[in-house]
Amino acid sequence: FKAWEYPWARHLSFDEFSTYVLPYKLKDEQPVEWRSYFQQRYSHLIDDMENKSSPVEMCKLINQDLKTWFYFSKIAPKYDLNFNELLQLRAGGCPEEVQLATYAMRAMGLPVVMDGVPMWANRNSRHDWNAILIGNQFIPFLGTEIDPGIYKVEGALPGNIKAKRAKVYRRCFSINSESPIELYPDTDLPDLFNTSKYLDVTASYIPVQSFQIPLRKGLSGQTGYLAVFNNQDWRIIDWGRRGKNGFAFKDVGRDVVYLPVLYDEGEMHPIGHPILVNKLGKVEIIQPDYHVNKR
Repeated sequence: FKAWEYPWARHLSFDEFSTYVLPYKLKDEQPVEWRSYFQQRYSHLIDDMENKSSPVEMCKLINQDLKTWFYFSKIAPKYDLNFNELLQLRAGGCPEEVQLATYAMRAMGLPVVMDGVPMWANRNSRHDWNAILIGNQFIPFLGTEIDPGIYKVEGALPGNIKAKRAKVYRRCFSINSESPIELYPDTDLPDLFNTSKYLDVTASYIPVQSFQIPLRKGLSGQTGYLAVFNNQDWRIIDWGRRGKNGFAFKDVGRDVVYLPVLYDEGEMHPIGHPILVNKLGKVEIIQPDYHVNKR
């Protein structure tokens, strides 16, 4: 609780402190002690602050230090690394950068979270980033790389095309009782949903739409899924609960094409044509015209 005594952390409520600062681990890593390392490393920073109660200023000072000794690489660990392993490597991909920054920020009483897209909706790969709680909103930044206030999550692709987010999830320490693994523990689930420690925060980042996929006769299962096209294949990024008339999907990103699928024994099975959720939130079914041949 020492971190709660810092001037930039005293305004935090107990719920905010216990959720965004106090947890002793961030993923499924082997737990080790990490707070004392950063508290000792950054004890002098308060003397460098113009506004000693500003969490954003402290966040920037810490991030500026992290940039000098932790570097981006395409390392892809087979398991969740802990603090000692990250400290030894001093390099990692976006997930490792974000994890290290969260250790550092939380050790100093900053309410920082780890957010990410499981898959981009219009380009290959995924992405992770940090966000810091300021008042009642989260300000995104990229730990070890880009400070809050100037970081743009969507970035820019060649031709000034923005990367699209279909779903955004937040890594949590507490269990999400509304996650599919908690609701349907005996169901075969995609890897993305084989954990209950996440929160859907899509609506806090982008315009969203909720809709229902009608059931077809003979379909079984309690969960349906939406996939986006990424890295030359369809990748599951969302799940929907089965109701009387169909699978209900909540807070889905707009201006994105999705494929509704089922998942069973490690395989996806399409259950309808692709759908476009347009910029206004209207759901359009993309049906092929079998009477027109194009070469």
